[in-house]
Amino acid sequence: LFPYTTLFRSTMRKYRISIYGLFGHIFDVEMKMWYGWIVIKRFKADVSDVNRMIDNIIYCNMLAEELLEKLKED
Repeated sequence: LFPYTTLFRSTMRKYRISIYGLFGHIFDVEMKMWYGWIVIKRFKADVSDVNRMIDNIIYCNMLAEELLEKLKED
């Protein structure tokens, strides 16, 4: 019915992962809008336990990558 709805659905959306924090333990999956990047989901690893800190960071990174792949498929 409306021509702009077809155009909106056919445009390609851009996504990215932004990594920050003292240990690189916060992963934001972001989407590009016309006014800037907005956070869709934030994954924050628990760094309070030194023995499991690296495993938690790797796990949060994997979750962020998986979400990014799912968003890019749509």
